[in-house]
Amino acid sequence: MAELNADINTGATPTTSWRRYFERELGWLLILVLGLYATRLTDLSIRGEESRRGRIAWEMVHGGDWLVPRVQGIPRLSRPPMQYWLIAIAGELRGQVDALAVRVPSVLATLLTVLLIYAYGRCWMSRTGAFAAGAIYATFVQVLQLGRLGETEAIFTCLLSAALLVWHMGVLLRWNQWVLWTVAYGLAGAATLTKGPQAPVYFVGGIGLFLVLTRNWRWVISWSHATGIGVLLTIVGAWQIPFSMALGQQKVSYVYLSEVAKRFENNQWVTIISHITLFPIEIVAGCLFPWSLLLLAYSYKGFRDHIQSARLPLIYLAGCIAIAFPSVWIPPEARSRYFMPLFPCFALLCGYVVEQGAQTAGAGLPRWLSFWKTRPQQCVAAIACLIGVLYVGPIMSYQVSHSRDAASDVEYAKQQLPHPDQLASFGVVHHLFSYHFDDQIAHHRWPQSEAQVPVELDYFCFDSFNSRHKPIPFAWVEVARVNCDRNQRPRPECEVIIGRRVRADQSIASVPAATASPIKIAQPAVSKTQRR
Repeated sequence: MAELNADINTGATPTTSWRRYFERELGWLLILVLGLYATRLTDLSIRGEESRRGRIAWEMVHGGDWLVPRVQGIPRLSRPPMQYWLIAIAGELRGQVDALAVRVPSVLATLLTVLLIYAYGRCWMSRTGAFAAGAIYATFVQVLQLGRLGETEAIFTCLLSAALLVWHMGVLLRWNQWVLWTVAYGLAGAATLTKGPQAPVYFVGGIGLFLVLTRNWRWVISWSHATGIGVLLTIVGAWQIPFSMALGQQKVSYVYLSEVAKRFENNQWVTIISHITLFPIEIVAGCLFPWSLLLLAYSYKGFRDHIQSARLPLIYLAGCIAIAFPSVWIPPEARSRYFMPLFPCFALLCGYVVEQGAQTAGAGLPRWLSFWKTRPQQCVAAIACLIGVLYVGPIMSYQVSHSRDAASDVEYAKQQLPHPDQLASFGVVHHLFSYHFDDQIAHHRWPQSEAQVPVELDYFCFDSFNSRHKPIPFAWVEVARVNCDRNQRPRPECEVIIGRRVRADQSIASVPAATASPIKIAQPAVSKTQRR
């Protein structure tokens, strides 16, 4: 431990005591995050994967199965269940899995990430640098977008960055190694239950590279490290073992690897070269802008000559980024949001630039660093507030005006059903419809003949893409349709159609008056010989 800490001396008079948790900068960050992320939290309609996450959580609450994520009773095995659990808990507390329950876990995760960045920064930076790092992360463009939605990224970023930063914080503060490894691996285990193998790969890779570069690889060979690994395996195994017993080991592999495999589905050379060329630009000029401009300071030799006091923390942060980057840079279908768990490291690198600009003056330093010389905290706060207000104000207003809210359409469709709890679907219906339907929807395979349809089934629903769907093998009439597109468009891409079965002994007069659609008669299949 002493060898690692021998070179830790930032010259920024940081505090390592409990007092850093009561500094006024921490309060400002709290106000900033709540002001930006708790404002207009439910203005934007449920969108994207939010409705799928919400529906799975709803089925956990109402079905009682918290082990296997399900949609309409069918296992949904795209990722482990941590986020579903958090949304379900929020839904239990609120009494319903509404938009607030879906999104609050992400907002709290974003807040905790910002506070963690500040706490870690104060181990080797001044209050100015740590405050700047927290405010910068909170106003990265992609964080502003995903940190308020019911997507996985905010929660995954919180847990994985906590594992990485808490481990190095323990090194800087000379924690007991047993505590250090146990806490860090415990957080990495929770991150694994959020999104899968990406967490342990980033965690072990980042720490391993740092220990190699600092010639402390012997840290890996210790009983305390083995105990930490045991903690990770225990946390993951507490869910994985009973899940495997319920569905089989093959399903466990699918949970962890199915989403990873999708990143390599498009292996055309044009796509690969385009991704490798444009992805770094997308990260720097899109996701991290405008704060990414601060990273240019590291290209100046004069600036690098002034960072010797913070050399090890900066090496650690840069190493974590370097280890993780190839996993999203090489796969042609990787998205920028997959790299979000490393955004706290970028924020801390940017925060250190602000600190140096506020404290240092001399030859060899870029002149623009003098901008931070006067009132650096106020300047950071002003820029952060400007970026945040622009996003929460006009940008969100534009998004709201172009979004579709399917909730009212689903409610209208539900009113057309005499017994909503008896509605069935052919195939798994679109998750946006089932989420807003807020009731059980029985699931049936798509029938090939009327004989395969349950006798008691009257009302049914199914997905229609671009106004096309599989043939229905019996006479039926359309009762309602729900547009499930995320945004307004001239022609819906995905709709859910609700139909009413017309039996042989029923007349047209028995069709509900609210229905304007004609009765649709099943067309018999025609063989190729008959066509000729």
